Amino acid sequence: MDVYIKEKERIERIVNLQNVSLINNNSSKKKKHYEIGNDGKVQLVKDLTLLSLGWRNCILIDYPLRTTNNYLDNIFEKLNTIKCLKIQFKTILNGIAEEMEFIYFINYENLLSYLKGENIFKNRIIVNVDKLISNVSNIINNVKVKENILFFLKLLSNEIINSLITNKNKLNIHLNLYQNNNFIDNNYFIPFDCTLMNGFLLNYPILYSFESRFDKENYTTVNFTANHLLNSISLMRFNIFCNETRIINFTIPQHIITSKESIILEEITKWKMLYYTNNNFQLLQEIVEHDSIVL
Repeated sequence: MDVYIKEKERIERIVNLQNVSLINNNSSKKKKHYEIGNDGKVQLVKDLTLLSLGWRNCILIDYPLRTTNNYLDNIFEKLNTIKCLKIQFKTILNGIAEEMEFIYFINYENLLSYLKGENIFKNRIIVNVDKLISNVSNIINNVKVKENILFFLKLLSNEIINSLITNKNKLNIHLNLYQNNNFIDNNYFIPFDCTLMNGFLLNYPILYSFESRFDKENYTTVNFTANHLLNSISLMRFNIFCNETRIINFTIPQHIITSKESIILEEITKWKMLYYTNNNFQLLQEIVEHDSIVL
């Protein structure tokens, strides 16, 4: 039997048992509020399967999971290495500081190993979101800006590593970066580049970042708003598949890959050889357009 299908069936049994327990332990009124929906359950099972197999280190939870406090904890206890990581940070929306929180499910051991890896900052193409509207390559090459981005990623990586180690025995790990002295002392990290953080934690070889947030000489926090520049433009989407299961996917604007095709494809190939070496993993490409992407 396919290893993915076998593990998926095991996790489905665990999740379904929790659903039954959830229904039996709540009144009908509470059941309506707390019972996880079918779409959420399908995505949850897939995410937990990929994490359990070690095919993903970290997955951003961007779908609703309306559950009781211990629903996920009971599932995580049966899966050993999977935990929940919550990261809080501050950003600037129309000149006003806003607190935000992202929630990730993680394979604890694999994420820790990934963040400690010697090659973690290699084989990355950084796309400048600030200039996506122009029809140029938009790859960040400014040396000082790249140094600042690297410093940010190393600082972020170290803080997450410390939090993981300190909270090794907890199922839920909470990291508050806007109360973290290392980030407070580097004020130009606010607004926080959560777009860059996500790409980095999710282990994409293509990272989107706002060059303006890492340009100390011309830095401003006043006019930042949510960015929709990836909407309705042609994107090249790269997918890693195992048989018919999509494991991970990432995009880059088609006009950028057209102008720097050999460099970009070389870095993506190196990334695949580093993290998805098994011959069962296939790299496939397709052109897509979306209308609901927010960076």
